[in-house]
Amino acid sequence: PTTPTTPTTPTTPTTPISGGGGGAVSAVDIHASGNGKSIDVKAQISGTAAIVSEIPASEINKANTDVISIDFSGLDKKVDEVKLPVASVKTIAESASSGLEIKLSTGTVAFDAAAVEAISEAATGKDIALNIETVDKKELSSAQKSSVEGLGNAVIVKATLTSGGKTISDFGGGSAAVTVPYAKKDAKAVVVVYYLDDSGKLTKMNATYDETTKSVTFIAPHFSEYVLAEVTALPFVDVAESAYYADAVRWAAANGITEGTDTTHFTPNGVVTRAQVVTFLWRAAGKPEPASMNSFSDVGTDAYYAKAVAWAVEQGITDGVGGDEFAPDADCTRAQIVTFLYRYDGKKAGGAVDNKFPDVKAGEYYYNAVLWAAENHITEGTSATAFSPADNCLRGQMVTFLYRYMGK
Repeated sequence: PTTPTTPTTPTTPTTPISGGGGGAVSAVDIHASGNGKSIDVKAQISGTAAIVSEIPASEINKANTDVISIDFSGLDKKVDEVKLPVASVKTIAESASSGLEIKLSTGTVAFDAAAVEAISEAATGKDIALNIETVDKKELSSAQKSSVEGLGNAVIVKATLTSGGKTISDFGGGSAAVTVPYAKKDAKAVVVVYYLDDSGKLTKMNATYDETTKSVTFIAPHFSEYVLAEVTALPFVDVAESAYYADAVRWAAANGITEGTDTTHFTPNGVVTRAQVVTFLWRAAGKPEPASMNSFSDVGTDAYYAKAVAWAVEQGITDGVGGDEFAPDADCTRAQIVTFLYRYDGKKAGGAVDNKFPDVKAGEYYYNAVLWAAENHITEGTSATAFSPADNCLRGQMVTFLYRYMGK
């Protein structure tokens, strides 16, 4: 799935940095994630900033194709900023590594390879500084305060990247996965993330909350101020808090995956159509732009689901129903739903668990998909011994499948 991957659990440096803001120098391990290799470099701690003087190219190359991870999160004092030499960042960009991950006390940023290259090219100074900090609401403009005011348990996080006194805002088509700590006040709440611009406009970001680490991860195409908040209200009058799909609907609505059948109704017992299914999936994936629009004769370019269908075809989720048609208004069965999810996940095989559903026969196109969904707790069937593959899938069931797969 395209949902961002939560960075690995921070590891404590072999030689912890200690001392006050005077700038004591001690060894810190840089870990190349996935292969167990580490590199010892010197870092100077001044206040809450860590300054790395050099990362030898010979050591960087040890990471091979893995992400190079620099970890300051396990130190015995707060570190919310790190300065890296531009020469080392350029070496990382030119190496075989697949990205750069920096772990601070205040959060983690994982840059992909394209972002690292763009950052190294945009640098104008001798070093590049990354800072992650929480912003006091008092520091916001009046317009920004007004936008944030109605959000529950709002926390403003600011990430900045500078070099030579200039801000680096363009990642060259690359991106950064930002992970920051966030404690929910309401256990059932959905955590959402917004980009907050200078005018106070809020733009929702694709985000994932980790209940275990109490942190939220979102993909940032550039750095700025971001608002973390929680949503507890159910926006639809036909979704009771006691319904099995209540949490799923809350999650889907909060993340812009569904807007309901109108402003106050979700219609959970309505049958979901093929167009609605791929649209739900596309929105959950962050509304990625398809490389090109498909040519299904029954999918108009101005249809609300046109981009979703084109994207689904590119991802190998669907190839239509044959005869140059997608059948957007056709009802979607339970078998088709789990098959769409299975293909989206990129699975090539299934059946790691025993088949407990007699109505799911080996050889059927959906066989592996159903077993995969059962193994991953996406479905429990319509009973202990039935999946009911040919039954139409209801909207409440669809968002529950999606929530169990992407939201929980």
